[in-house]
Amino acid sequence: MPTIKLTQMAVERLKAPDQGRIEYFDAMLPGFGLRVSAPSAGRKEGHKAWIVLYRIEGRLRRYTIGSLAAFPKVEVARERAGEILRDAERGIDAGAIKAAPPEAVRAPDTVSSVCNDFIRIYAKPRNRTWRDTERLLARHVVSRWGTRDILSVTRRDILDLLDELTQQGSAVGANRVLAALRKLFVWAEEREIIPSSPAVRIKPPAKEVERDRVVSDAEISAIWHGTGHAGVVAGSFVRVLLLTAQRRSEVATMRWQDLNLDTRVWTLPREATKSNRSHEVPLSAIVIEIMSQIPRAGDFVFTTDGRRPISGFSKIKLQVDKLSDTSGWRFHDLRRTAATTMARLGIATSTISRVLNHEEGGVTAIYNRYSYLDEKRRALETWAQSVGALVGLSSSNVIALRA
Repeated sequence: MPTIKLTQMAVERLKAPDQGRIEYFDAMLPGFGLRVSAPSAGRKEGHKAWIVLYRIEGRLRRYTIGSLAAFPKVEVARERAGEILRDAERGIDAGAIKAAPPEAVRAPDTVSSVCNDFIRIYAKPRNRTWRDTERLLARHVVSRWGTRDILSVTRRDILDLLDELTQQGSAVGANRVLAALRKLFVWAEEREIIPSSPAVRIKPPAKEVERDRVVSDAEISAIWHGTGHAGVVAGSFVRVLLLTAQRRSEVATMRWQDLNLDTRVWTLPREATKSNRSHEVPLSAIVIEIMSQIPRAGDFVFTTDGRRPISGFSKIKLQVDKLSDTSGWRFHDLRRTAATTMARLGIATSTISRVLNHEEGGVTAIYNRYSYLDEKRRALETWAQSVGALVGLSSSNVIALRA
């Protein structure tokens, strides 16, 4: 079982053996590999398929992800292998799920039923953003093809849908729909609901340019003072989003039980983070003061009904824009602004990366379990003091939020 770096070029150059098969394992992701089989009566040029090895309760398992034709891009197959390996760490056996016997009475495989099963079985247990995927599929896929047999959905159907979205001025939205459809159909193929995915090799309608928007000092001041009139919950949410430099979904779903106001640390459990690992966020003095003004009305810190986390971000953004007389920025830009300003203030890039909970590479990251809590605290306190200076904070006007 040779180990090589599975690049696109390397995969394309690998030749089928005269007989039997050879498995090439990836030097970048242990357990992930490519099986190359000898030619047969049905496959004169041989056959290539992606595989992944993992352990469940100490037992080695082998799972076939799919053929090279179904997953032509190495990075896509590697990403799927990574999902299977992460599931295995949580005790989820992908092979057992695939081999599960069908129900005695099975509902028709309509687009609607398959989308529901995809969300329930695959997306919800694995992805924090499953609700976004659910809304996307409901709005653009189920509403269009819901009652159709999923086998009847063709490549042309998908292209027509993407063309319509693009013509409506939503090319980036079309990209998101395509990404959701790819995952849906690959999952359906793995479950043997469909023989192959009709979304394979469809190119995204729009080339997305990475945003580099950094909110100016004047805008930070205007946004801060605008949030003072947005209500305690919404205003506090935006201010904490700015000061902690964490992701919008992570701040929105912040729970009181994850906060230690004595040690001034917010601990995000692994299932609440995009990186799928726990994350400690030191809270600056300004954030602690904001927290002390928020009424406890349930499990979530930012909630309007005491049961669910805050939502309706587009409405909150429009309200803040109006109150602050600003525009052209997004909530995620506040995170980028915090990171950029911390760098300008002399904070080490490695510390900023840890504040943002970005993935660390290399073998060293596996063994280094130091939390860097003190370094992150100094970074976020420095950033908070910078914001405080911009907005003219004093001990008497840290909050200035109106109900």
